[in-house]
Amino acid sequence: MKIEFFFTIIALVAVSISCRQRAEIKHIIINELGKDTIINIKTDKTYPTTLKVDIKGSADDTFIISGFKIKGGNVDTFWHTDWYKKIITINYQAYKATKGKLTVNFLLY
Repeated sequence: MKIEFFFTIIALVAVSISCRQRAEIKHIIINELGKDTIINIKTDKTYPTTLKVDIKGSADDTFIISGFKIKGGNVDTFWHTDWYKKIITINYQAYKATKGKLTVNFLLY
């Protein structure tokens, strides 16, 4: 009986912690692809651990986001990484791109 009660308490604590740390979604639009940009997004997450980045849109040529070289044309790419900071920093470099529009979605949890 004591062991079942102990595991019930552990389960309730785990659920309450996971409910408090919900995922936070932010998005930005980059429509001046010929211009290098550093994007900083502040979060209110207490203990973030994972960042997922989803990029959709179109570009006339290759561009670089946070070190990832992405070919132009129709863009639909995604990656995730460990992230422990309260500020999300994304470095956009035009490289060869001059025209287009990108929507960048960030999921931090």
